[in-house]
Amino acid sequence: MRRAVLAALALSLAACGSETVRPSVVPPGGDDAAVDAVDVIEVPDVSDAPDVVDASDVVDAVDVVDVVGEDLPPADPCGGIPLEGRCVGTTRVEACDLDEGAGAVIVRTDCGSGERCVEADAGAACVLTGECREGAASCGESGALRRCVGARWVEEPCATGCAVAAGVALCRPEVATTEVSLRVVYEARSPAPGYRGWSNTVTARPARGFRVYSFAGDDLVDVGETSVDEGAVTLRVAGAEVDGARVVVAAVTQASDGTLPFQVADPGLAAGDQPTTATPREPRSWSWSFPRAMVTDGGVLRVTESAGAGAAAVFDGVGVVRRRAAARYGSAGQSLVAWVGTDVTWDCGSCVTARAVTVNGQRYANQMFYRNDRDLNANAAPVVFHESGHWLMNSYGRSPGEGGSHSGSCASYPGLAWSEGFATWVGQETDGQPVYYSSSGGSMFWINIAARSMSSGRLPRPTLTGADVIASTEPGLLQRMSETEVSAVLWSLSNGTGDVEPLYRAVASPRMVTPTVVDGVAAFERGYWSHAWRGVSLRSCAYTGVTTTTRPSSVLPDFLDALLCAGFPAERVDRATVPTVYYPFPSSRPLCRR
Repeated sequence: MRRAVLAALALSLAACGSETVRPSVVPPGGDDAAVDAVDVIEVPDVSDAPDVVDASDVVDAVDVVDVVGEDLPPADPCGGIPLEGRCVGTTRVEACDLDEGAGAVIVRTDCGSGERCVEADAGAACVLTGECREGAASCGESGALRRCVGARWVEEPCATGCAVAAGVALCRPEVATTEVSLRVVYEARSPAPGYRGWSNTVTARPARGFRVYSFAGDDLVDVGETSVDEGAVTLRVAGAEVDGARVVVAAVTQASDGTLPFQVADPGLAAGDQPTTATPREPRSWSWSFPRAMVTDGGVLRVTESAGAGAAAVFDGVGVVRRRAAARYGSAGQSLVAWVGTDVTWDCGSCVTARAVTVNGQRYANQMFYRNDRDLNANAAPVVFHESGHWLMNSYGRSPGEGGSHSGSCASYPGLAWSEGFATWVGQETDGQPVYYSSSGGSMFWINIAARSMSSGRLPRPTLTGADVIASTEPGLLQRMSETEVSAVLWSLSNGTGDVEPLYRAVASPRMVTPTVVDGVAAFERGYWSHAWRGVSLRSCAYTGVTTTTRPSSVLPDFLDALLCAGFPAERVDRATVPTVYYPFPSSRPLCRR
Protein backbone atom coordinates (compact mmCIF):
# COMPACT_ATOMS: atom_id res chain seq x y z
CA MET A 1 0.00 0.00 0.00
CA ARG A 2 1.30 3.48 -0.78
CA ARG A 3 0.19 6.98 0.02
CA ALA A 4 -1.57 8.60 -2.96
CA VAL A 5 -2.20 12.17 -4.00
CA LEU A 6 -5.32 12.56 -6.10
CA ALA A 7 -4.83 15.02 -8.90
CA ALA A 8 -8.45 16.05 -8.69
CA LEU A 9 -8.16 16.66 -4.96
CA ALA A 10 -4.66 18.12 -4.77
CA LEU A 11 -4.43 21.21 -2.58
CA SER A 12 -2.40 24.30 -3.35
CA LEU A 13 -2.04 27.64 -1.60
CA ALA A 14 0.18 29.16 -4.27
CA ALA A 15 -2.54 31.08 -6.07
CA CYS A 16 -4.56 32.33 -3.12
CA GLY A 17 -4.55 32.22 0.63
CA SER A 18 -5.40 33.75 3.96
CA GLU A 19 -3.25 36.40 5.57
CA THR A 20 -3.42 36.90 9.32
CA VAL A 21 -2.42 40.27 10.76
CA ARG A 22 -2.65 41.45 14.35
CA PRO A 23 -4.16 44.94 14.63
CA SER A 24 -2.59 47.74 16.63
CA VAL A 25 -5.35 47.50 19.22
CA VAL A 26 -4.23 44.13 20.66
CA PRO A 27 -4.01 44.50 24.46
CA PRO A 28 -0.63 45.78 25.71
CA GLY A 29 2.23 43.34 25.77
CA GLY A 30 2.71 42.65 22.09
CA ASP A 31 2.58 39.45 20.11
CA ASP A 32 5.07 37.67 22.35
CA ALA A 33 2.49 37.72 25.13
CA ALA A 34 -0.44 36.86 22.93
CA VAL A 35 -2.10 33.45 22.77
CA ASP A 36 -2.22 32.38 19.14
CA ALA A 37 -4.91 29.71 19.31
CA VAL A 38 -8.54 29.35 20.07
CA ASP A 39 -8.31 26.16 22.05
CA VAL A 40 -5.04 25.12 23.69
CA ILE A 41 -4.67 21.56 24.88
CA GLU A 42 -5.68 20.88 28.46
CA VAL A 43 -2.40 20.44 30.31
CA PRO A 44 -2.20 17.08 32.12
CA ASP A 45 -0.98 16.89 35.67
CA VAL A 46 2.41 15.34 34.90
CA SER A 47 5.77 16.23 36.35
CA ASP A 48 7.44 17.39 33.13
CA ALA A 49 4.71 19.79 32.05
CA PRO A 50 5.89 23.41 32.54
CA ASP A 51 2.48 24.78 33.52
CA VAL A 52 0.97 21.91 35.45
CA VAL A 53 -1.81 23.07 37.75
CA ASP A 54 -1.44 22.30 41.42
CA ALA A 55 -4.87 21.64 42.87
CA SER A 56 -4.19 23.61 46.04
CA ASP A 57 -3.13 26.62 43.98
CA VAL A 58 -6.29 26.33 41.91
CA VAL A 59 -8.68 26.67 44.82
CA ASP A 60 -6.66 29.48 46.40
CA ALA A 61 -6.53 31.39 43.12
CA VAL A 62 -10.21 31.34 42.29
CA ASP A 63 -11.11 34.53 44.14
CA VAL A 64 -7.85 36.46 43.66
CA VAL A 65 -8.16 37.31 40.01
CA ASP A 66 -7.52 40.37 37.92
CA VAL A 67 -11.05 41.23 36.85
CA VAL A 68 -12.46 44.09 34.85
CA GLY A 69 -14.90 46.28 36.74
CA GLU A 70 -18.23 47.30 35.29
CA ASP A 71 -17.15 50.94 35.22
CA LEU A 72 -14.51 50.33 32.54
CA PRO A 73 -15.70 51.20 29.02
CA PRO A 74 -15.63 48.32 26.52
CA ALA A 75 -12.60 48.48 24.22
CA ASP A 76 -12.76 47.76 20.49
CA PRO A 77 -9.88 45.40 19.76
CA CYS A 78 -11.01 45.19 16.12
CA GLY A 79 -10.20 48.80 15.31
CA GLY A 80 -13.52 49.27 13.53
CA ILE A 81 -13.23 46.20 11.31
CA PRO A 82 -16.55 44.30 11.54
CA LEU A 83 -16.78 40.73 12.78
CA GLU A 84 -19.01 39.93 9.78
CA GLY A 85 -16.32 41.18 7.40
CA ARG A 86 -16.03 43.86 4.73
CA CYS A 87 -14.76 43.94 1.18
CA VAL A 88 -11.32 45.32 0.40
CA GLY A 89 -11.56 45.94 -3.31
CA THR A 90 -13.37 43.19 -5.18
CA THR A 91 -11.21 40.18 -4.42
CA ARG A 92 -10.56 40.20 -0.68
CA VAL A 93 -12.63 39.81 2.51
CA GLU A 94 -11.34 41.49 5.65
CA ALA A 95 -12.86 40.48 8.99
CA CYS A 96 -12.09 40.62 12.69
CA ASP A 97 -11.68 37.30 14.49
CA LEU A 98 -12.28 37.51 18.24
CA ASP A 99 -11.98 33.79 18.90
CA GLU A 100 -8.61 34.24 20.54
CA GLY A 101 -8.25 35.17 24.16
CA ALA A 102 -5.11 37.18 23.41
CA GLY A 103 -7.09 39.76 21.46
CA ALA A 104 -8.35 40.34 17.97
CA VAL A 105 -6.94 38.96 14.77
CA ILE A 106 -7.65 40.62 11.45
CA VAL A 107 -8.15 37.95 8.80
CA ARG A 108 -7.79 38.82 5.13
CA THR A 109 -9.02 36.12 2.79
CA ASP A 110 -8.49 36.27 -0.95
CA CYS A 111 -11.40 35.19 -3.11
CA GLY A 112 -10.88 32.15 -5.28
CA SER A 113 -10.80 31.99 -9.03
CA GLY A 114 -14.10 33.16 -10.48
CA GLU A 115 -15.23 34.82 -7.25
CA ARG A 116 -15.62 38.40 -6.10
CA CYS A 117 -16.30 39.98 -2.74
CA VAL A 118 -19.86 41.09 -2.08
CA GLU A 119 -21.24 42.82 1.01
CA ALA A 120 -24.73 41.94 2.26
CA ASP A 121 -26.72 42.20 5.48
CA ALA A 122 -25.07 39.03 6.80
CA GLY A 123 -21.60 40.38 6.08
CA ALA A 124 -19.02 40.12 3.34
CA ALA A 125 -18.34 36.94 1.39
CA CYS A 126 -16.75 35.69 -1.80
CA VAL A 127 -19.43 34.70 -4.35
CA LEU A 128 -19.27 33.16 -7.82
CA THR A 129 -19.29 35.55 -10.75
CA GLY A 130 -20.07 32.94 -13.39
CA GLU A 131 -22.60 30.18 -13.88
CA CYS A 132 -20.54 27.46 -12.18
CA ARG A 133 -17.54 26.78 -9.99
CA GLU A 134 -14.29 25.94 -11.72
CA GLY A 135 -13.75 22.16 -11.80
CA ALA A 136 -17.38 21.20 -11.22
CA ALA A 137 -18.84 18.49 -13.47
CA SER A 138 -22.26 17.14 -14.36
CA CYS A 139 -23.96 15.02 -16.99
CA GLY A 140 -25.71 16.90 -19.79
CA GLU A 141 -29.03 15.93 -21.36
CA SER A 142 -27.20 14.66 -24.46
CA GLY A 143 -25.20 12.17 -22.41
CA ALA A 144 -22.06 14.27 -22.58
CA LEU A 145 -19.93 15.21 -19.58
CA ARG A 146 -20.20 18.89 -18.67
CA ARG A 147 -17.20 20.53 -17.04
CA CYS A 148 -16.96 24.04 -15.66
CA VAL A 149 -14.16 25.81 -17.54
CA GLY A 150 -13.72 29.54 -17.22
CA ALA A 151 -16.94 29.83 -15.17
CA ARG A 152 -18.97 28.33 -18.05
CA TRP A 153 -20.23 24.83 -18.76
CA VAL A 154 -18.34 23.06 -21.55
CA GLU A 155 -19.54 19.69 -22.88
CA GLU A 156 -17.17 16.81 -23.54
CA PRO A 157 -18.47 13.80 -25.51
CA CYS A 158 -18.42 10.48 -23.65
CA ALA A 159 -17.96 7.55 -26.01
CA THR A 160 -19.64 5.23 -23.52
CA GLY A 161 -22.00 7.77 -21.98
CA CYS A 162 -21.93 9.90 -18.85
CA ALA A 163 -22.72 8.55 -15.39
CA VAL A 164 -22.92 9.94 -11.86
CA ALA A 165 -21.22 7.92 -9.13
CA ALA A 166 -21.58 9.04 -5.51
CA GLY A 167 -22.48 12.51 -6.72
CA VAL A 168 -19.53 12.77 -9.13
CA ALA A 169 -20.12 12.97 -12.89
CA LEU A 170 -17.74 10.95 -15.09
CA CYS A 171 -17.53 9.27 -18.48
CA ARG A 172 -18.25 5.58 -18.27
CA PRO A 173 -14.98 3.65 -18.49
CA GLU A 174 -13.97 2.12 -21.82
CA VAL A 175 -12.18 -0.76 -20.09
CA ALA A 176 -13.92 -3.86 -18.78
CA THR A 177 -14.85 -3.56 -15.12
CA THR A 178 -16.03 -5.78 -12.30
CA GLU A 179 -18.18 -4.83 -9.33
CA VAL A 180 -16.65 -5.51 -5.92
CA SER A 181 -17.91 -5.00 -2.39
CA LEU A 182 -15.35 -4.45 0.33
CA ARG A 183 -14.70 -2.81 3.69
CA VAL A 184 -12.19 -0.15 4.67
CA VAL A 185 -10.71 -0.08 8.19
CA TYR A 186 -7.94 1.80 9.98
CA GLU A 187 -5.73 0.72 12.86
CA ALA A 188 -6.34 2.25 16.30
CA ARG A 189 -5.64 1.71 19.98
CA SER A 190 -7.80 1.97 23.09
CA PRO A 191 -6.70 3.18 26.53
CA ALA A 192 -5.06 0.58 28.74
CA PRO A 193 -6.93 -0.33 31.96
CA GLY A 194 -6.90 2.56 34.41
CA TYR A 195 -5.96 5.00 31.64
CA ARG A 196 -2.28 4.29 32.22
CA GLY A 197 -1.43 4.66 28.55
CA TRP A 198 -2.38 3.08 25.25
CA SER A 199 -3.07 -0.59 24.83
CA ASN A 200 -0.37 -2.67 23.17
CA THR A 201 -3.04 -4.25 21.00
CA VAL A 202 -3.95 -2.66 17.68
CA THR A 203 -7.57 -3.05 16.61
CA ALA A 204 -9.36 -2.32 13.34
CA ARG A 205 -12.04 0.37 13.31
CA PRO A 206 -14.40 0.96 10.36
CA ALA A 207 -13.42 3.89 8.13
CA ARG A 208 -16.81 5.62 7.91
CA GLY A 209 -17.81 8.20 5.33
CA PHE A 210 -14.56 8.09 3.34
CA ARG A 211 -14.60 8.71 -0.42
CA VAL A 212 -13.33 5.79 -2.48
CA TYR A 213 -12.08 6.27 -6.05
CA SER A 214 -11.43 3.52 -8.61
CA PHE A 215 -8.84 4.30 -11.29
CA ALA A 216 -7.57 2.69 -14.49
CA GLY A 217 -4.35 4.57 -15.04
CA ASP A 218 -5.36 8.25 -15.08
CA ASP A 219 -8.98 7.49 -15.91
CA LEU A 220 -11.55 7.62 -13.13
CA VAL A 221 -13.64 4.45 -13.30
CA ASP A 222 -16.01 4.81 -10.35
CA VAL A 223 -16.58 6.68 -7.10
CA GLY A 224 -18.14 5.44 -3.87
CA GLU A 225 -18.41 6.32 -0.21
CA THR A 226 -17.95 3.99 2.71
CA SER A 227 -21.02 3.34 4.85
CA VAL A 228 -21.37 5.08 8.18
CA ASP A 229 -21.66 1.82 10.11
CA GLU A 230 -19.21 -0.80 8.84
CA GLY A 231 -17.11 1.20 6.37
CA ALA A 232 -18.45 -0.86 3.48
CA VAL A 233 -18.51 0.25 -0.16
CA THR A 234 -19.43 -1.24 -3.54
CA LEU A 235 -17.85 0.05 -6.75
CA ARG A 236 -16.58 -1.04 -10.15
CA VAL A 237 -12.90 -1.71 -10.68
CA ALA A 238 -10.76 -2.42 -13.72
CA GLY A 239 -8.98 -5.73 -14.09
CA ALA A 240 -5.67 -6.33 -12.37
CA GLU A 241 -4.02 -6.57 -15.80
CA VAL A 242 -4.84 -2.91 -16.54
CA ASP A 243 -1.82 -0.70 -15.98
CA GLY A 244 -2.38 1.64 -13.04
CA ALA A 245 -5.60 -0.05 -11.87
CA ARG A 246 -6.06 0.85 -8.21
CA VAL A 247 -8.46 1.98 -5.52
CA VAL A 248 -7.80 5.17 -3.56
CA VAL A 249 -9.41 5.89 -0.19
CA ALA A 250 -9.53 9.60 0.67
CA ALA A 251 -10.29 11.45 3.90
CA VAL A 252 -12.64 13.91 2.19
CA THR A 253 -16.30 14.58 1.71
CA GLN A 254 -17.19 15.73 -1.78
CA ALA A 255 -20.23 17.72 -2.86
CA SER A 256 -21.94 17.48 -6.25
CA ASP A 257 -20.27 20.71 -7.39
CA GLY A 258 -16.84 19.18 -6.82
CA THR A 259 -16.07 21.10 -3.63
CA LEU A 260 -14.82 19.42 -0.48
CA PRO A 261 -16.87 20.68 2.50
CA PHE A 262 -14.66 18.71 4.89
CA GLN A 263 -11.30 17.10 4.53
CA VAL A 264 -8.26 16.09 6.53
CA ALA A 265 -5.11 17.44 4.92
CA ASP A 266 -1.38 17.09 5.44
CA PRO A 267 0.07 20.63 5.62
CA GLY A 268 3.42 19.42 4.32
CA LEU A 269 5.30 21.03 7.23
CA ALA A 270 8.44 19.73 8.88
CA ALA A 271 8.11 17.44 11.89
CA GLY A 272 8.04 19.19 15.24
CA ASP A 273 6.07 22.01 16.81
CA GLN A 274 4.50 24.44 14.36
CA PRO A 275 2.51 27.65 14.85
CA THR A 276 -1.10 27.56 13.67
CA THR A 277 -0.28 30.63 11.57
CA ALA A 278 2.28 28.67 9.50
CA THR A 279 1.52 28.54 5.78
CA PRO A 280 1.10 24.92 4.64
CA ARG A 281 3.70 23.85 2.07
CA GLU A 282 2.34 21.70 -0.75
CA PRO A 283 -0.67 20.60 1.31
CA ARG A 284 -2.60 17.57 0.12
CA SER A 285 -5.62 15.57 1.11
CA TRP A 286 -4.84 12.46 3.11
CA SER A 287 -5.45 9.44 0.89
CA TRP A 288 -4.29 5.85 0.63
CA SER A 289 -3.78 3.89 -2.61
CA PHE A 290 -4.27 0.13 -2.90
CA PRO A 291 -3.12 -1.67 -6.08
CA ARG A 292 -5.79 -3.70 -7.87
CA ALA A 293 -4.17 -6.95 -6.72
CA MET A 294 -5.11 -6.07 -3.12
CA VAL A 295 -8.72 -5.32 -4.02
CA THR A 296 -10.96 -8.37 -3.82
CA ASP A 297 -14.69 -8.87 -3.58
CA GLY A 298 -15.52 -9.29 0.10
CA GLY A 299 -12.03 -8.15 1.10
CA VAL A 300 -10.79 -5.53 3.56
CA LEU A 301 -8.53 -2.56 2.84
CA ARG A 302 -6.55 -1.67 5.95
CA VAL A 303 -4.92 1.68 6.73
CA THR A 304 -2.03 0.93 9.08
CA GLU A 305 -0.55 3.09 11.84
CA SER A 306 2.65 3.55 9.85
CA ALA A 307 0.68 4.72 6.81
CA GLY A 308 -1.15 7.48 8.71
CA ALA A 309 -4.05 5.85 10.53
CA GLY A 310 -4.06 8.87 12.86
CA ALA A 311 -5.35 11.06 10.05
CA ALA A 312 -8.05 8.48 9.32
CA ALA A 313 -9.07 8.51 12.99
CA VAL A 314 -9.49 12.28 12.95
CA PHE A 315 -11.60 12.16 9.78
CA ASP A 316 -13.73 9.35 11.19
CA GLY A 317 -14.35 11.10 14.52
CA VAL A 318 -15.12 14.53 13.09
CA GLY A 319 -17.37 12.87 10.52
CA VAL A 320 -19.50 11.34 13.27
CA VAL A 321 -20.20 14.75 14.82
CA ARG A 322 -20.81 16.38 11.44
CA ARG A 323 -23.31 13.75 10.31
CA ARG A 324 -25.22 13.84 13.59
CA ALA A 325 -25.34 17.64 13.48
CA ALA A 326 -26.56 17.69 9.87
CA ALA A 327 -29.35 15.26 10.72
CA ARG A 328 -30.26 17.24 13.84
CA TYR A 329 -30.22 20.74 12.38
CA GLY A 330 -31.08 20.03 8.75
CA SER A 331 -27.94 21.64 7.30
CA ALA A 332 -24.34 20.58 6.79
CA GLY A 333 -22.72 23.27 8.94
CA GLN A 334 -19.65 25.30 8.09
CA SER A 335 -16.83 24.00 5.92
CA LEU A 336 -13.80 22.61 7.72
CA VAL A 337 -10.24 21.61 6.89
CA ALA A 338 -8.39 19.59 9.55
CA TRP A 339 -4.61 19.83 9.40
CA VAL A 340 -2.84 16.61 10.44
CA GLY A 341 0.85 16.30 9.62
CA THR A 342 3.27 13.44 10.09
CA ASP A 343 4.95 13.95 13.48
CA VAL A 344 3.65 17.53 13.48
CA THR A 345 2.49 19.17 16.69
CA TRP A 346 0.95 22.62 17.03
CA ASP A 347 1.59 25.49 19.39
CA CYS A 348 -2.04 25.16 20.50
CA GLY A 349 -1.84 21.41 21.09
CA SER A 350 -5.06 20.59 19.25
CA CYS A 351 -7.53 23.34 18.46
CA VAL A 352 -10.21 24.77 16.19
CA THR A 353 -10.42 28.31 14.91
CA ALA A 354 -13.01 30.17 12.87
CA ARG A 355 -10.13 31.86 11.07
CA ALA A 356 -11.00 31.26 7.43
CA VAL A 357 -8.49 29.97 4.89
CA THR A 358 -8.65 29.62 1.12
CA VAL A 359 -7.28 26.35 -0.20
CA ASN A 360 -6.98 25.85 -3.95
CA GLY A 361 -9.70 28.40 -4.58
CA GLN A 362 -12.04 26.98 -1.95
CA ARG A 363 -12.75 28.94 1.21
CA TYR A 364 -12.94 27.01 4.49
CA ALA A 365 -14.74 28.77 7.31
CA ASN A 366 -13.03 26.69 10.03
CA GLN A 367 -9.64 25.12 10.55
CA MET A 368 -8.76 22.30 12.95
CA PHE A 369 -5.19 21.70 14.01
CA TYR A 370 -4.63 18.23 15.44
CA ARG A 371 -1.33 17.03 16.81
CA ASN A 372 -0.10 13.75 15.39
CA ASP A 373 3.04 12.47 17.09
CA ARG A 374 4.29 9.53 19.13
CA ASP A 375 1.73 10.27 21.85
CA LEU A 376 -0.78 8.68 19.42
CA ASN A 377 -3.44 11.12 20.59
CA ALA A 378 -5.49 10.66 17.42
CA ASN A 379 -6.67 7.51 19.22
CA ALA A 380 -8.29 9.71 21.88
CA ALA A 381 -11.83 9.85 20.54
CA PRO A 382 -13.00 12.28 23.27
CA VAL A 383 -10.39 14.81 22.11
CA VAL A 384 -11.41 14.50 18.45
CA PHE A 385 -15.06 14.82 19.44
CA HIS A 386 -14.24 17.77 21.73
CA GLU A 387 -12.60 19.70 18.90
CA SER A 388 -15.58 18.85 16.71
CA GLY A 389 -17.77 20.39 19.42
CA HIS A 390 -16.08 23.74 18.78
CA TRP A 391 -16.92 23.39 15.08
CA LEU A 392 -20.52 22.59 16.01
CA MET A 393 -20.82 25.74 18.14
CA ASN A 394 -19.29 27.84 15.34
CA SER A 395 -21.68 26.32 12.80
CA TYR A 396 -25.00 26.31 14.63
CA GLY A 397 -24.54 28.38 17.77
CA ARG A 398 -22.43 31.37 18.71
CA SER A 399 -18.85 31.23 19.91
CA PRO A 400 -18.34 33.47 22.95
CA GLY A 401 -15.11 34.74 21.44
CA GLU A 402 -12.78 33.75 24.27
CA GLY A 403 -9.95 31.27 23.92
CA GLY A 404 -6.34 30.51 24.66
CA SER A 405 -4.47 28.37 27.18
CA HIS A 406 -6.80 26.63 29.58
CA SER A 407 -7.10 23.76 32.01
CA GLY A 408 -10.03 22.00 33.59
CA SER A 409 -8.34 22.63 36.94
CA CYS A 410 -8.57 26.41 36.55
CA ALA A 411 -11.53 28.71 36.97
CA SER A 412 -11.75 30.45 33.58
CA TYR A 413 -13.61 33.48 32.33
CA PRO A 414 -17.28 32.69 31.62
CA GLY A 415 -16.93 32.67 27.82
CA LEU A 416 -13.94 30.34 27.79
CA ALA A 417 -15.49 28.06 30.42
CA TRP A 418 -18.72 27.88 28.40
CA SER A 419 -17.00 27.18 25.08
CA GLU A 420 -14.65 24.50 26.43
CA GLY A 421 -17.21 22.97 28.74
CA PHE A 422 -19.76 22.64 25.96
CA ALA A 423 -17.17 21.12 23.60
CA THR A 424 -16.24 18.50 26.21
CA TRP A 425 -19.91 17.67 26.79
CA VAL A 426 -20.35 17.19 23.02
CA GLY A 427 -17.31 14.92 23.05
CA GLN A 428 -18.48 12.74 25.91
CA GLU A 429 -22.09 12.62 24.72
CA THR A 430 -20.86 11.51 21.30
CA ASP A 431 -18.49 8.96 22.85
CA GLY A 432 -21.30 7.64 25.03
CA GLN A 433 -19.39 7.76 28.33
CA PRO A 434 -18.27 10.50 30.78
CA VAL A 435 -14.48 10.03 30.90
CA TYR A 436 -12.40 12.44 28.85
CA TYR A 437 -8.86 11.17 28.32
CA SER A 438 -5.82 12.43 26.48
CA SER A 439 -2.12 11.65 26.14
CA SER A 440 0.66 14.21 26.30
CA GLY A 441 4.36 13.99 26.99
CA GLY A 442 4.18 10.22 27.30
CA SER A 443 1.56 10.32 30.05
CA MET A 444 -2.21 9.96 29.98
CA PHE A 445 -4.65 11.94 32.09
CA TRP A 446 -8.40 11.74 32.47
CA ILE A 447 -11.39 13.73 33.78
CA ASN A 448 -14.71 12.14 34.72
CA ILE A 449 -17.34 14.83 34.14
CA ALA A 450 -20.08 12.74 35.77
CA ALA A 451 -18.14 12.37 39.02
CA ARG A 452 -16.29 15.72 38.82
CA SER A 453 -13.04 13.83 39.39
CA MET A 454 -9.71 13.73 37.59
CA SER A 455 -6.57 11.62 37.47
CA SER A 456 -4.70 14.01 39.76
CA GLY A 457 -5.84 16.90 41.93
CA ARG A 458 -9.33 18.23 42.46
CA LEU A 459 -11.61 20.52 40.53
CA PRO A 460 -12.75 23.94 41.72
CA ARG A 461 -16.48 24.51 42.15
CA PRO A 462 -18.36 27.81 41.85
CA THR A 463 -19.41 29.43 45.11
CA LEU A 464 -22.37 31.44 46.34
CA THR A 465 -20.02 34.37 46.99
CA GLY A 466 -17.95 34.05 43.80
CA ALA A 467 -17.09 37.50 42.41
CA ASP A 468 -18.62 38.37 39.04
CA VAL A 469 -16.11 39.47 36.41
CA ILE A 470 -18.63 41.95 35.02
CA ALA A 471 -21.93 43.38 36.26
CA SER A 472 -24.42 40.50 36.53
CA THR A 473 -28.21 40.36 36.58
CA GLU A 474 -27.95 38.12 39.65
CA PRO A 475 -24.94 37.79 41.99
CA GLY A 476 -22.51 35.02 41.09
CA LEU A 477 -23.81 34.14 37.62
CA LEU A 478 -20.80 35.64 35.83
CA GLN A 479 -18.08 34.42 38.17
CA ARG A 480 -15.10 32.55 36.82
CA MET A 481 -15.77 28.83 36.51
CA SER A 482 -13.97 25.63 35.64
CA GLU A 483 -14.77 24.37 32.17
CA THR A 484 -15.13 20.92 33.74
CA GLU A 485 -17.85 22.27 36.03
CA VAL A 486 -19.71 23.44 32.93
CA SER A 487 -19.30 20.00 31.34
CA ALA A 488 -20.56 18.35 34.54
CA VAL A 489 -23.61 20.62 34.66
CA LEU A 490 -24.45 19.78 31.05
CA TRP A 491 -23.92 16.05 31.63
CA SER A 492 -26.38 16.18 34.50
CA LEU A 493 -28.87 18.25 32.49
CA SER A 494 -28.86 15.70 29.66
CA ASN A 495 -29.00 12.71 32.00
CA GLY A 496 -25.71 11.62 30.47
CA THR A 497 -26.61 10.49 26.98
CA GLY A 498 -30.29 9.94 27.80
CA ASP A 499 -31.83 13.30 26.88
CA VAL A 500 -29.47 15.38 24.78
CA GLU A 501 -31.83 16.98 22.25
CA PRO A 502 -33.10 19.83 24.48
CA LEU A 503 -29.49 20.94 24.97
CA TYR A 504 -28.65 20.86 21.27
CA ARG A 505 -31.81 22.83 20.48
CA ALA A 506 -31.03 25.41 23.14
CA VAL A 507 -27.48 26.11 21.98
CA ALA A 508 -28.75 26.89 18.48
CA SER A 509 -31.75 28.93 19.60
CA PRO A 510 -32.05 32.67 18.88
CA ARG A 511 -31.75 33.25 22.64
CA MET A 512 -28.15 31.95 22.39
CA VAL A 513 -27.22 33.09 18.90
CA THR A 514 -28.69 36.54 18.27
CA PRO A 515 -28.29 39.52 20.64
CA THR A 516 -31.34 41.57 21.51
CA VAL A 517 -31.61 45.17 22.64
CA VAL A 518 -31.03 45.58 26.38
CA ASP A 519 -31.20 49.16 27.68
CA GLY A 520 -30.67 50.45 24.16
CA VAL A 521 -27.59 48.28 23.51
CA ALA A 522 -27.30 45.05 21.51
CA ALA A 523 -26.59 42.41 24.13
CA PHE A 524 -27.67 39.10 25.57
CA GLU A 525 -30.02 39.04 28.52
CA ARG A 526 -27.41 38.06 31.12
CA GLY A 527 -25.21 40.97 30.06
CA TYR A 528 -21.89 39.24 29.39
CA TRP A 529 -19.28 40.78 27.11
CA SER A 530 -16.31 38.75 25.88
CA HIS A 531 -12.98 39.41 27.52
CA ALA A 532 -9.48 39.39 26.11
CA TRP A 533 -6.25 38.99 28.03
CA ARG A 534 -2.54 39.25 27.45
CA GLY A 535 -1.56 36.10 29.30
CA VAL A 536 -2.58 33.38 31.73
CA SER A 537 -0.60 31.09 34.02
CA LEU A 538 -1.93 27.55 34.18
CA ARG A 539 0.00 27.06 37.39
CA SER A 540 -1.61 29.88 39.39
CA CYS A 541 -4.68 30.28 37.15
CA ALA A 542 -4.06 34.04 37.16
CA TYR A 543 -4.88 36.23 34.16
CA THR A 544 -2.99 39.41 33.19
CA GLY A 545 -3.85 42.32 30.94
CA VAL A 546 -7.59 41.65 30.95
CA THR A 547 -9.88 43.92 28.92
CA THR A 548 -13.57 43.86 28.07
CA THR A 549 -14.43 43.78 24.36
CA THR A 550 -17.48 45.15 22.57
CA ARG A 551 -18.66 41.67 21.61
CA PRO A 552 -21.83 40.57 23.45
CA SER A 553 -21.71 36.86 24.22
CA SER A 554 -24.11 34.24 25.47
CA VAL A 555 -22.72 32.01 28.22
CA LEU A 556 -23.89 29.34 30.69
CA PRO A 557 -26.66 31.36 32.44
CA ASP A 558 -28.08 32.37 29.04
CA PHE A 559 -28.07 28.69 28.08
CA LEU A 560 -29.94 27.73 31.23
CA ASP A 561 -32.45 30.50 30.46
CA ALA A 562 -32.90 29.11 26.95
CA LEU A 563 -33.60 25.65 28.34
CA LEU A 564 -36.10 26.83 30.93
CA CYS A 565 -37.87 29.19 28.55
CA ALA A 566 -38.41 26.21 26.21
CA GLY A 567 -40.09 24.23 28.98
CA PHE A 568 -37.16 22.33 30.48
CA PRO A 569 -37.91 21.19 34.08
CA ALA A 570 -36.53 23.61 36.68
CA GLU A 571 -35.83 20.77 39.11
CA ARG A 572 -33.38 19.24 36.64
CA VAL A 573 -31.57 22.57 36.38
CA ASP A 574 -31.34 22.79 40.17
CA ARG A 575 -30.08 19.23 40.39
CA ALA A 576 -27.28 20.10 37.96
CA THR A 577 -26.27 23.48 39.41
CA VAL A 578 -27.01 22.90 43.14
CA PRO A 579 -27.89 26.62 43.56
CA THR A 580 -28.03 26.57 47.36
CA VAL A 581 -24.43 25.39 47.62
CA TYR A 582 -22.52 26.02 44.39
CA TYR A 583 -23.74 27.86 41.28
CA PRO A 584 -26.53 30.28 42.32
CA PHE A 585 -28.62 30.19 39.16
CA PRO A 586 -32.26 31.22 39.88
CA SER A 587 -34.24 28.59 37.97
CA SER A 588 -37.51 30.20 39.07
CA ARG A 589 -36.59 33.48 37.35
CA PRO A 590 -35.28 32.73 33.84
CA LEU A 591 -34.91 35.66 31.46
CA CYS A 592 -37.08 34.70 28.50
CA ARG A 593 -37.08 36.61 25.26
CA ARG A 594 -40.43 37.92 24.11
